[in-house]
Amino acid sequence: MRPKSGVFVTDTHPLGYYADRRFSKLGKRARGLFDDADEGNLLICVPTIVLSELTILLQLERLRLPLAFDKWCRDIDAASGFFIEPLLWTDVDEMRQLPFRDPFDRMIVGTAKRLRAPLITKDVEITDSGLVETVW
Repeated sequence: MRPKSGVFVTDTHPLGYYADRRFSKLGKRARGLFDDADEGNLLICVPTIVLSELTILLQLERLRLPLAFDKWCRDIDAASGFFIEPLLWTDVDEMRQLPFRDPFDRMIVGTAKRLRAPLITKDVEITDSGLVETVW
């Protein structure tokens, strides 16, 4: 099934909030996008680097997933409204040009730029930069 409303890229914190069912932490538009993706009405790209950052949050016990990490990733990858996007060398090349201190942010923004897709984030450094369209 082809999505109705386009493609978005997720930053780590919105995906973590959604996975941990902390919906009140999400902006209204962000929550709606995740709900629409769950229904297969649009696509949310999950960069592999986001999964890497999530594992750190899991180890620090700042996040809980409803399933074991590997099962949860398989379910995300199989869902009609989500896809896991590999990190490409071009993303790493793009990150070298980006001003963000956090290397995860640079790779996530690099992926959003490559896909020409808005980034779901409330990260002020990213939103204030204007380097990629953001939604929250």
